[in-house]
Amino acid sequence: MVVATFNGCGGDRGVFMIRTATYIFLFGALLLDPARLHGQWIQTHGPYDTFVTCFAVCDSAIFVANNAATFNRSIDSGRTWTTHVVARSANLLSLAAIGAYVIAGVEWGLLRSSDGGATWTTVLANAGGHPEYNVYSLAVSDSNILAGVDIGVGTGEIFLSTDAGASWTNVSRGVNFGKVSAFAIETNGIGGKQVFACSDRGVYLSTNTGASWSQINNGLKDRHVTSLAILGTRVFAGTRGGVFESSNSGTTWASTSLGLTSKLVSSLSVSGSNLFLGTWDQGVFLSADSGKSWTSISNGLYSNCVNALGCIGNNLLAGFMDGTVCRSTDFGTSWSTVISGSIRISSSQLLAAIGNTVLGNTQFYLYTASPDGMDWIPTLHGPSLFASRDSIVYTISDSGACV
Repeated sequence: MVVATFNGCGGDRGVFMIRTATYIFLFGALLLDPARLHGQWIQTHGPYDTFVTCFAVCDSAIFVANNAATFNRSIDSGRTWTTHVVARSANLLSLAAIGAYVIAGVEWGLLRSSDGGATWTTVLANAGGHPEYNVYSLAVSDSNILAGVDIGVGTGEIFLSTDAGASWTNVSRGVNFGKVSAFAIETNGIGGKQVFACSDRGVYLSTNTGASWSQINNGLKDRHVTSLAILGTRVFAGTRGGVFESSNSGTTWASTSLGLTSKLVSSLSVSGSNLFLGTWDQGVFLSADSGKSWTSISNGLYSNCVNALGCIGNNLLAGFMDGTVCRSTDFGTSWSTVISGSIRISSSQLLAAIGNTVLGNTQFYLYTASPDGMDWIPTLHGPSLFASRDSIVYTISDSGACV
């Protein structure tokens, strides 16, 4: 397999691959029939600059967020959708709904809408001169809303609203959370709530709605946590090294990946007694026994690179890295595409190879190609440039350098 980028004079860009048995290229190949050469190339699924970030419900409406300054809205359980633009053309990173309000996390703060997304008001903005102010995660509990804000240079904070998003208070208490990717909230058995927050530094717990935080990573072998879910008395953490569960509110964690053929967990979602898991390279899995074992439910799925999952009533929604959304009404036995992706392919791609691994770069992610080259797996968020030598990858972004 050989992978290449193209930037056509008509503006068509993308990554294409050609499957070959032997990688021998001669100058004389330039004399081959162009029509025959064109027929050998296959466009891959990504890497793209537009991807589904999350799902939310407000009253009877379902919202799908993507990072292309738009969101989709459905009022008929996901059968049909309309597209809407977010104020100021902001990249939409997260969504939540509370009462009649929709809260949107964008690349410079938070917006609130009281009319289903028709108009928006800024409720939290970057007033401290931070290099970034990306709101990657939102969660609602009763009248409270939590927001995870990435302020750049590897620093993350958590904000709390107790008035439906009208005003916000920083409840980080001096903790640097890193990039907060998800929250999970449960009752603590004595009338209060426990808040779990996950990031690229592991899992944090607050037993008093953000008044104080503690890091709870004992047994968590991979601390790059992408998602959280609560099922009964168990808390689940999806990581880039599989899924872990805790039966004691995060005091200890244990791997629970029996039946999973992928460790790259992107998302978790709960419906009744069923736990669903999305991966970046093997599609969607279902556990009907509280995470003890997993079964693939990806038959008919648009792509194996799932970036977001949402359980809304009897609907299971899966979002992909090009904006496509699939819907299942039978717990993943079958899937149908309800939103077609915009295929906004990055205009700033770089490609390199280390052994059998192919790397690609866009504005938002460093990707690695799947073994067959058809799908691209997000590996590192936001590098602007990368280089490779032997088995080492070097990246540079506005937050510094990584190896």
